[in-house]
Amino acid sequence: QLMFSWINHPRNAKTGFMSDLYHERYDEAARMLRAPSAISVSSDGALIVVDHSGETTVVPAEQLPFKVGGGSQDIGDTNMTALGPSTDGILHSPAVVLYLSYDGGMTRFGGKIRIESVGGD
Repeated sequence: QLMFSWINHPRNAKTGFMSDLYHERYDEAARMLRAPSAISVSSDGALIVVDHSGETTVVPAEQLPFKVGGGSQDIGDTNMTALGPSTDGILHSPAVVLYLSYDGGMTRFGGKIRIESVGGD
């Protein structure tokens, strides 16, 4: 049982992180990140995202929440996309893509989620 848990922990951690982002539980998601990766909510509801290199991106509240998938898999091993509102299937803002990876080990032993970078489609 412990070995199964150890092997599946990266997938479980990423799934939990992605669920928290999708359901806009940003405080919970932020606790799963390895610094300098970070997320926080501004007073106007925008999400401030800091990737692992320290670059900051602001995602407007109207583009949230993030959904699973989208973007290129060339960076990181999982990604999430914030599409924003659309009318008649036309997006009115560029998509924002978080490229995520799991930074080794079980969370209690220092393994955390990294935001490798933030890009657009």
